Amino acid sequence: MISSSIIQLLAEATDNTAKAADNMKEVTSKVMQKAGEAAANTVATSAASSNHAGLVAIGAGIAMVGVIGSGLGQGYSSGKAVEAVGRNPEAESRIKLTLILGAAIAETSSIYALIIAFIILFTK
Repeated sequence: MISSSIIQLLAEATDNTAKAADNMKEVTSKVMQKAGEAAANTVATSAASSNHAGLVAIGAGIAMVGVIGSGLGQGYSSGKAVEAVGRNPEAESRIKLTLILGAAIAETSSIYALIIAFIILFTK
């Protein structure tokens, strides 16, 4: 009785993770569309005024695109870790260690992208 309710909760968590990934894809698509529109407007304005500040902002934004993949990867790996613990509760400590290590590596790439964006924005 208890194990079936745990399995049901884990299945719901997995479904929620899949829905979150789908929502993230939609949000990413909208963000990229708006970024493209803003880039077109900024390039047109920059070309007219020969000001490259807009292009620098676009470059910093493009540098941050890597964060999208990192977020998707962390969400997907968390969902799979929940599934793995549901299938094999005895291996929870090893699964948790692997999940934390993978999340740290994914987060490192996000931090690198943020640092690159700041360097692009604040250097002349």
